[in-house]
Amino acid sequence: MLNCPHCNERTISPIKKLFLGPIFEHRCPSCRKHWGISQWSVVVAAVAAASYFGFLMVANPSRQVAQIGMVGMMVAVALALVFVVPVVRK
Repeated sequence: MLNCPHCNERTISPIKKLFLGPIFEHRCPSCRKHWGISQWSVVVAAVAAASYFGFLMVANPSRQVAQIGMVGMMVAVALALVFVVPVVRK
């Protein structure tokens, strides 16, 4: 569980944060105030994932490596959204 940026209670589930997106907001069940994720952090995570995938394609352009790289990129973006992208007040 993650802390609410308003009341600092552990009320935000990682799954809820993962599927939220930067333009949406959610309400904390404890304090009833809105929270969301930072827009710029998602952009940074997407650029990092695209760079990783591009590097794999340049290093070894085979189809199997590209497929493994795509799965790895999706896992990396999901982990970044849950553990790196901050929860902000809305």
